[in-house]
Amino acid sequence: MARSTMKKKVLAAAALAALVAAVYAPRLPRAFVHWDDDFLIVQNARLTLAPRDLAWMFGTFPARTYQPLGWLFYAALNAAFGVDATACHAALLALHALNAGLFVALLMALGCAPVAAWLAAAAWALHPLMVESAAWATEIPDVLATAFYLGSLLCYVAHARRPRERVFLRAALALFAASCLSRWKGVNLPVVLLLLDAYPIRRAYAWREKLPFFAVASASAAVNALAKAGLPSMDLLGPVRHPLAAAAAVMFYAGKLLVPAGLTPFYVVNAPGEPVALAALAAAAVTAGLFFLRRRIPAAFGAWLCYLTAILPACYASARGQVFAMDHYAYLSTLPLFYPLALALGRLKPKTAVLAAAPALALLAWLSFAQLSVWGGSRALWTHALKVDPSSCPALSNLGQELYDEGDRAAAFRFFERERAACPDNEVTRHHVELLERAR
Repeated sequence: MARSTMKKKVLAAAALAALVAAVYAPRLPRAFVHWDDDFLIVQNARLTLAPRDLAWMFGTFPARTYQPLGWLFYAALNAAFGVDATACHAALLALHALNAGLFVALLMALGCAPVAAWLAAAAWALHPLMVESAAWATEIPDVLATAFYLGSLLCYVAHARRPRERVFLRAALALFAASCLSRWKGVNLPVVLLLLDAYPIRRAYAWREKLPFFAVASASAAVNALAKAGLPSMDLLGPVRHPLAAAAAVMFYAGKLLVPAGLTPFYVVNAPGEPVALAALAAAAVTAGLFFLRRRIPAAFGAWLCYLTAILPACYASARGQVFAMDHYAYLSTLPLFYPLALALGRLKPKTAVLAAAPALALLAWLSFAQLSVWGGSRALWTHALKVDPSSCPALSNLGQELYDEGDRAAAFRFFERERAACPDNEVTRHHVELLERAR
C-alpha cells in the first residue's frame, strides 16, 4: 500500500513537472535583463568556487541579504557553463518544475485526493503570477529556497505520521536550514508546522520538537534584518503607513490570484491614503471572518494564516520607496491558498473535477505563456512595464538606460526627459539629467 501511494505521488509529480516544462520551455528567456541580473550575476566576479569567494558568500551580506546557498548555486552554474543566461534560465525552470512536483506530493501527503491535488498544484505552477519568479534569473535563490521549504514540509508530514522515526524530523530541520540559507522568505515554516498539527494532521502540539525550527527561523530573520539595516524606508508612506501598505498587499495578491491582469515587475503607491487603508481593513475583515468560521472551515482559516505569516514579512521588509509589491513575493507565500482549492476539488468526482478545472488551467497556461514574452529581454520588460504604468519611474529609467547602452541616444534621452518630469528627486534621475545636459 505504501509503495503504491509513493508511486502515485512520483507519477503525479513527474507529470506536472513535465507539463510546466512544456509550457515554459518554448519561451525560455535567453538573455539577462537590466534589473539586478547585471550587477548580481553578469558583473559579479565573486560567483566562483574559489575559497575566498565561498568565504564572501557565507561571511558577508551582498545585495543586503543573506543567501549563501543562492550564491553557491550561481557559482556552480558558472563553473559548469560560464556566465550563460540560457543555462541560468534552464536551471530556474527545472527548479520551478521541481517545486510543482513537490507541491502536488505535499498536497497528497496532507490527504487531498490525487486528482484534486494535481489540479490545485497545476493551478499554482501555471499561474502567471509565478512567471516573474520562474523567468527572472535573479530569482533563483527564492525558487531554490521554496524547493527546500516544500521538501521540509514533506519530511515533517512523514514524521507526524510516524513520530517515532526521528530521521524525518531531522531531515525536515536540515532542509529548512537550507531554505533559510538560500533565501529568508520561508521563515514562517515553524508556524506552519504548528498549524498543520492542528489541521489536517490533528496531533497534539509538540512544542519541544519545534524549538530548533524556531531557532533557525529567528537566526535567519536576525541575520537578514542586520543585512537590511541602513536601507531607506518607504519614504512616501512613512512609519505608520508602511505596515498598512504591507497589510494592503495581502488583498492585492489575493486579487491578482483571482484576476491575473496588469502584471508588471513592481507596483507603486502613487497616492497613499484611503485606498491603502481600505485594503488593510479588508485584510483584517477577511481574517476576522475566517477566525469566526474556523470550526466550520478550518482548512481555509489555517491556509489564510499560513499565507499571512509568509506575505506580511516579505512585503514589510522588502518594500522601498513607492514600491509596495512585486510578483515574486507571491511565489512561496501563496502556496497555502491552493490547499483549500484541492480540498474543494476533492469533493467532486475525479472526472467532474477535471472537467471543471481544465478550462481554468488552459487559460492560466496561456496567460503564463504570454507573460513569458515579457521576460525575453530588457527592452521587452520595460516596454511592457510602461504599457501598464506610463509614469513608472523605474521603467522609464531602466528603458532609457538600456537604449543608452545600446547606443540609441536620441530615444534614450526622450525617456530621460519623461523620467525627469515624473520623478525629479530620484538619484538615478539626476544622473540621467546630467547625461542630458552634457548632450546639449
